[in-house]
Amino acid sequence: MESTFILVLVWKKNAYKAFKIKCLLIGIFKILIITGAESMKRSELIDFFNTIENQFPVNKWILDDIHIWPLIRIALMFKIVRVESEQNNRQLTNNLFSKSIQPVKKTLDIIKGIEKYSRSYISDYNKNSHLKGKYDVCFLNHSRCRRQINNSWYDVLCDPYIQKLNKLGISSFVLERVPNNEYHIPRYNSSLFIQPEIDYLLIKTKIVNKLNNYDVAKLEYFDEFTKYIETLNITTKNNLINIVQNSVTFTRLLAKYFKKLLTTINPSLCLMVCYYSREGMAFNLACKELGIISVDIQHGIQGDIHPAYGRWNSVPLKGYELLPSTFWCWSEYEANTINKWNHKCSQYHQPIVGGNLFLNSFQKTNSVDDIFIESEKKVLQLKNSKPNSIHILYTLQPLHTIPLQEWIFQAIKDSPSSWFWWIRLHPGMMNDREKIRELFTPLKLNNIFIDQPTDLPLNILLRHSDIHITQSSSTIIEAEHFGVPSVFTSLIAAEAFPLQIASGVAIPAYTHHDLIEAIKIQLLKKGQLEQRQKEITVTKDNALKYLIEQAKIDR
Repeated sequence: MESTFILVLVWKKNAYKAFKIKCLLIGIFKILIITGAESMKRSELIDFFNTIENQFPVNKWILDDIHIWPLIRIALMFKIVRVESEQNNRQLTNNLFSKSIQPVKKTLDIIKGIEKYSRSYISDYNKNSHLKGKYDVCFLNHSRCRRQINNSWYDVLCDPYIQKLNKLGISSFVLERVPNNEYHIPRYNSSLFIQPEIDYLLIKTKIVNKLNNYDVAKLEYFDEFTKYIETLNITTKNNLINIVQNSVTFTRLLAKYFKKLLTTINPSLCLMVCYYSREGMAFNLACKELGIISVDIQHGIQGDIHPAYGRWNSVPLKGYELLPSTFWCWSEYEANTINKWNHKCSQYHQPIVGGNLFLNSFQKTNSVDDIFIESEKKVLQLKNSKPNSIHILYTLQPLHTIPLQEWIFQAIKDSPSSWFWWIRLHPGMMNDREKIRELFTPLKLNNIFIDQPTDLPLNILLRHSDIHITQSSSTIIEAEHFGVPSVFTSLIAAEAFPLQIASGVAIPAYTHHDLIEAIKIQLLKKGQLEQRQKEITVTKDNALKYLIEQAKIDR
């Protein structure tokens, strides 16, 4: 017993040394990957975070009453993915999409943002929400979730909830963030633009940190952690400390702003899109400190290898303030991802299976809601302009995270003339539409469409597509809902969609010859796919009712 106690003391005293030895044994390959030898698999990325969680007391790192590990974990995730994509993307795009980080450009962006905000606020004045009276539910949305339907911009993630709540006599208030100044007006439902305040707080964060920095040195083994990260060439020790200080300051400032808004709105329930954004985590913190239930709305692929949702191996007993109290999941598959790690803190972080409300609205009948009738007519017009053809929907992803693969262009060029390619830009790529068009222009083909597939609702497109192609988009799940088989072209997808791969709904292709053959294989499955709606898209109306009851909202 005494020798065991001594060993424990020695281990604690030399924890960092032991960790470095372990890194030499299992981490060399990861170091090569991170520094650009090849792309890191997402399973290796989550292994990397779990190794840190197992070796460092991350759940004890607290600054300004905030457990900061979620901020660090998500920041490192974006940092690693960004470094990889910049290395992979450099040759193809020739720095076409590189973004300057110079202070002058940032200043110009803020000025441009104020001008766009003012114009949008005035032009769409009737859809501006005002802080008057109490609302039952508050949403934090994202302008990129809006799609132009007829003559207004519909939020495909939040508006379906708002419509259901309206039918129940429950009022909603929407806080809208607008990154990159992508204001979409006129809005379908009202909202309050909050981006100017967010931009102001970003500037204030820089000023505050120059006057007063958090003392990260007091955090247990944090110095050893920063040195370890530096050895992996992910970022420097000083830069990581700056990231932490800026993140904590901004999160606290923004949470204070959200608390002021929420005190006025006085909701019993809050829902958000993408909780792991800096705004989302500050919103969770505000909800936590005000005792309001916070809900993250699933917006894409989740699962065990997603660093924001899977394998949180070191969680405080009362949970993380920056994570939502509830995860709204499309299916049991995503809910199980949360249940695998929340067993000690399920009171503070729980999943609920409610389905994809927007997707489910298209499944109940062969018709669509009135607001989508015109959009469907446009898709049918596009499809009928090329009768007896194969229509392939190719969903792109932001080039700063996942670059286009050169061989894709060759596959499109070599494909039969009866194959028509519907190229759909990711919502985060809208400012780069013309640059994307330039990449496809050299093919000199008349079987490529970009504008209509990008502008029309995804679910209408899927209703009339024969095949879906992507690198690793969660559209694979949505395509399955409509019986549309997919072909993926990225190793990331090979890990991210185990259910779809096992059933044959999605198959891989890593060369232009393989892609053409894979499309032919998947075409044979069209119309024969057994849609696993029980697992993927079951509508659970009682999920929303459950949240309403938990929040004690009177109807």
